Amino acid sequence: MRLLLILLFGIWVTHTLQYYFTATTGISNFPRLVDVGMLNGEPISMYDSTSQKKVPKQKWMAENLDYEYWNKIYTMTLVLLHVCIYLCANAWQII
Repeated sequence: MRLLLILLFGIWVTHTLQYYFTATTGISNFPRLVDVGMLNGEPISMYDSTSQKKVPKQKWMAENLDYEYWNKIYTMTLVLLHVCIYLCANAWQII
């Protein structure tokens, strides 16, 4: 019984998932939006509005997630882009 409890206790691991969004305007040759996904401090995905693609940055993500997943994530990123643009354009009204 002790061995089983030790094994079960050993599988609890804490991870940190973060997404960073950077929006810009008026800068030539620079994406309007960059989105970087980080897991435990390592980049796992990236989107930029120039390429308009969400791409995996880790081999295990590329191997385990299909085109449908990346298409859904791309769509969600576009929605966030529009929200960001709206909020930035109307920020003076919010304050």
